[in-house]
Amino acid sequence: MSHQISVDQITRQFKAAFFDLDGTLFDSEPLHAQALVKACEQLGINLEGIDPLHDFLGKPDPAVYRFFHATKMVPQGVSQDNFINAKNSHYLANCKDIPSSKWDDFINPGTRELLKILKDKGILVAIVSASEEAIVKSMISNSGIELFFDHVIARGQCFRSKPSPGPYLSALRHWGLKGHEAIVFEDSPTGQKAAVLAGCELIRVKTFTPQANDNLEAIDNFFRLIS
Repeated sequence: MSHQISVDQITRQFKAAFFDLDGTLFDSEPLHAQALVKACEQLGINLEGIDPLHDFLGKPDPAVYRFFHATKMVPQGVSQDNFINAKNSHYLANCKDIPSSKWDDFINPGTRELLKILKDKGILVAIVSASEEAIVKSMISNSGIELFFDHVIARGQCFRSKPSPGPYLSALRHWGLKGHEAIVFEDSPTGQKAAVLAGCELIRVKTFTPQANDNLEAIDNFFRLIS
């Protein structure tokens, strides 16, 4: 979908809006990368030759662990649960260290304004994320945007994560909607594929994540939809 669409068109055409969290609403991928580095140091996983930020962009934690395991980087006795718990612990600690006055540095410009318009117009709003529920709720609570969301789909609530359409199909089923009745905001190819497979309309978000050079349009902040 072209970025020329406006929020007025969205509220007329769709019943629901689904937002990815990391890289779409928040510039949180660097926080994930920092937590990953700390977890790997804690667990004895050598990241030599790995770019924690770019190599795992948009990848759910189980996929990152499977990569480490397949490439023989995981020490014996370190399970997937050990890895995910360590990484999430460091991530939540990072979030707690961010002063409330600094959260706007991480939020996509225009997020609060767009969410308020959607809520005022009666649009159902959900987060559909590959992050764990504790992380999602920590992010939206600490940043003060929790009140705008009617529903959260997080990792572990679906059998398969993105790029499977499962998380978006679950969000649709929650309200008894069809794919064409919802619009999705996504930054990563993984999430974008999931949205398309679920039959939803897609707006690509490039604020924090470079997009493929494929001539498809993307927005660089949410004010683009409001002005």
